Amino acid sequence: MARFVIAGSVSCPYYSKLEILADSLTRNLPSFKVYKMSIPDDDWSSWLDITCKQNGWKHRKSPIIWRELVERGGKGKLLGGFNEFMEYAKCYYNFESDMNTDLMLKIRDENVITAACNEKKAAEIRENISVTTVCIVNAHHPLCYHLVDKIVKGEVFGRNKNVELRLHGPSDKLGLLTGVAMDTFDCAGRALTGISVETGLRQAAAGAAYVIICDDLSYKQGDEESHTEWIERQQLFFTKLATEMDEVALETAKVVLTGKRFVNFRTQVMQQTMKRIKPQNVVASPRITERRSKAVFAKKLDVNSADVRNVVVFGDCSSNATPASYYVSTPLVRVHNYDGSIVGPAWFSRPLPEIAADLQFLNGGFLTEQFERKITTQNLLGRPLGMSEGAAVAGLLADWTTGSDEIYSLGVLATGQYGINECVFSLPVEFIGNGEYKIIDDLELDMGVYSQLLMAKDALDNELIGEQEVEEVPPAPVDVEDQIFGDEAEKKDDDEDDEDGADDDNKDEDDAVDAEEGKEGEEVPPQADQAEPPTDEDNLKDLKTPVEEVSVEAIR
Repeated sequence: MARFVIAGSVSCPYYSKLEILADSLTRNLPSFKVYKMSIPDDDWSSWLDITCKQNGWKHRKSPIIWRELVERGGKGKLLGGFNEFMEYAKCYYNFESDMNTDLMLKIRDENVITAACNEKKAAEIRENISVTTVCIVNAHHPLCYHLVDKIVKGEVFGRNKNVELRLHGPSDKLGLLTGVAMDTFDCAGRALTGISVETGLRQAAAGAAYVIICDDLSYKQGDEESHTEWIERQQLFFTKLATEMDEVALETAKVVLTGKRFVNFRTQVMQQTMKRIKPQNVVASPRITERRSKAVFAKKLDVNSADVRNVVVFGDCSSNATPASYYVSTPLVRVHNYDGSIVGPAWFSRPLPEIAADLQFLNGGFLTEQFERKITTQNLLGRPLGMSEGAAVAGLLADWTTGSDEIYSLGVLATGQYGINECVFSLPVEFIGNGEYKIIDDLELDMGVYSQLLMAKDALDNELIGEQEVEEVPPAPVDVEDQIFGDEAEKKDDDEDDEDGADDDNKDEDDAVDAEEGKEGEEVPPQADQAEPPTDEDNLKDLKTPVEEVSVEAIR
């Protein structure tokens, strides 16, 4: 079975003549198969050079014809150009073309018009297919592994949105980044159109619509580095990061920062540095603190954590934020599907203070449990947390893109809301959709809450200048070498019991000897006469006898 490929420039008249001859051979010879390729004039030279280089051919004119030994895509054998194919058709099949020049030129013009229409349709299809470029800085962080899974499944930007992922990280983490990229590609997510690994920030953030900046070990304080030097190093790093990103990312790009500490400070540095990207599009994510608070409330009320809504966090956006640096407003929290005396449909909810009767818990007792929740979970797992933090960032991006009717928290630049000025502070927001949000500045708060918000701002300032050191202190490690398990432990316990018993025996013997020596040295008094039982008069005298008062100090 013969399989031929005829390729030529769109405006080439000889390609048009060969095209008509190949159609005649196909109609008359059932086993004759042909595949035609019309190449635009602008792309013809480069396409021909690449094709000849790949197959080791030498051909410079249009058209070019080759025969493939197997199905399309297999190894091909060059036949030649126009004259060679005409000779081949005459010798093997006794076919020849009697097309005149005028008809050949008319077909050529028709091919040009058809190619232009096809290119226009393809351009329209490409315009309708929008690809969202997402750049993840420090993609070797554990949360990235769970974040990319939700992105490629369409749970973040929508199932009809095509996403191109760019994973950025240092060169020494290239192997880990490549592994994450390969594992993500194996997920076969319908939203993923491409994924790449970049060690340069400009290449990773070029044309990016969303940028997620994760935490990194290089941000930690050095052993011989003072607190002031540490803060200055972070400021220089994020200033450079913002400058490069501002030059290559889209003007409407959305930037989200997350991390253990100083997330508010890093966000403010980037907002002040960027010129093209608007400051309101550079935000910090306090969503993990929200969700941990939801989990604590849900456990207290025996409901699902998704049934707890409108949890608003004021202050610090860091995942390791201390209770002094943020405030959670419990009167704003609404609880759905609570099994109480008042029930209703799915949309029905009740305020948290109305349900939870524990005033100590509502007035801040839950903050301790919420603060210790991460450390407890991390110690139980034996590794850094990634699933909950990745889901928190994915939820924030999804709400920012599609909108939500729930009140959330977001680290934005405060300009007087709730008495906070000129700093990045977690405030209540409403996500409108299409990448827009609105700060809610008219919530009714008690007067005592405003003082707590100012205290949270002071805690952030004190941490920044080094007056308050906040470190995640794990439980004290147990020295396994000092512990004895199994038979040796039982043997040691028996030995200790024997030693204690021997000490007790020696003590009893010493007491007995002392008693005998005391009896030998003292005289035995004569036995007294047996006393008569007291009469009623004696009992009456005892009752009348005044009782000596004993002070409390004497008793003690």
